[in-house]
Amino acid sequence: MTELGGGNHGYLGLVLSAEKYMELTGYEFIPHPNPGPIPTFPDSPTQPQIAQINATHKEQLRLYREQQTAIKALKKQCTTAPLPKFIEELCDPYTGFNNRTIREILDYLFGNYGEVSEGDVEQLEKVFTAPFDPMEPFGNYVKSVEDAMRAAEAAGCPFTPEQVVTKAYNQIHKAGCLSLGCREWKRKPRNERTWANFKLHFSHEVKEHRKEQGDTAKDHYVANSTQQSIIDARSELQVLADNMIKEFKDAMNQEPDVQHSHSTAQLQDPVIKTLMEQNQKLMDMLAQKENVNPNGNKQQGNGSRRKHSKPWLYCWTHGAGSHTSKDCKFKMTGHQDDATFKDRKGGSAFRCMKQSVLKQLENS
Repeated sequence: MTELGGGNHGYLGLVLSAEKYMELTGYEFIPHPNPGPIPTFPDSPTQPQIAQINATHKEQLRLYREQQTAIKALKKQCTTAPLPKFIEELCDPYTGFNNRTIREILDYLFGNYGEVSEGDVEQLEKVFTAPFDPMEPFGNYVKSVEDAMRAAEAAGCPFTPEQVVTKAYNQIHKAGCLSLGCREWKRKPRNERTWANFKLHFSHEVKEHRKEQGDTAKDHYVANSTQQSIIDARSELQVLADNMIKEFKDAMNQEPDVQHSHSTAQLQDPVIKTLMEQNQKLMDMLAQKENVNPNGNKQQGNGSRRKHSKPWLYCWTHGAGSHTSKDCKFKMTGHQDDATFKDRKGGSAFRCMKQSVLKQLENS
């Protein structure tokens, strides 16, 4: 492992220009020289000097060989398909590319095939005009901007650092999702508005924005789940009520229109009795609701259940009550408008067995 470039950039100087390497690392790239096959000793060296010189030469030789291995690997990448046909002019018939440096090969490729047209430069500008999406990884956005910077530099029309920061800021500001972060950025001194600081600042702002959006989405999910549970419960209750009404209607339709004794015996069926009791409760609740005037107050009365003083009328859907089959406002499927006490036509027997109803029928 080499310590060139501060120890963090390895042999990157083999492919970058001296200016670009200095800008990136802050160091000058000095390739490892060939120390030769044997070390050089001074006249009359001491034993410690000999040991130190041998160790230094051994390390220099190792670094040089490592560097040459890296150069060979990079050349192999450049001289294998599909690149060889583009660099045949550089190939010596006897030594191949051995006398060519990596930089020479890359400069040749860029000089002859790396020209960027005006149309390509215009495409680079679209990086800064596309809508900014804070829900996408911010690192992807940074990469797209820096790719555009490198391409523009290769085209000979590089963006200045100020241009990059200004274009990126305007793009984020236009999105309108990081207003607070944009205001804080504008308050920074001009000398602190660098691309490096821009990446750090808005990376944090995007992270906070996603966190806020995640909390909001979680609240919406809980609210929607609760609402859906209520809807499901209502649906289940509606199905249960519909089934109970159907069972009740079927049970009433099965009762034959015969003598009072036979009907009384059929009422002993526990299923029918239960259904009738439940239906009676529903009818009582409906009656209480109907005894409320438009102002929301209960109608005057003694609070007790009123006795039915009017003549009983028959309804195919509701049985004995205060309206006829023809005047019914809530008719079930199969309702018969001409059904009466004497000819129920398979209609409901609800309340038909009450003593007052039977007495009325006897007197009629």
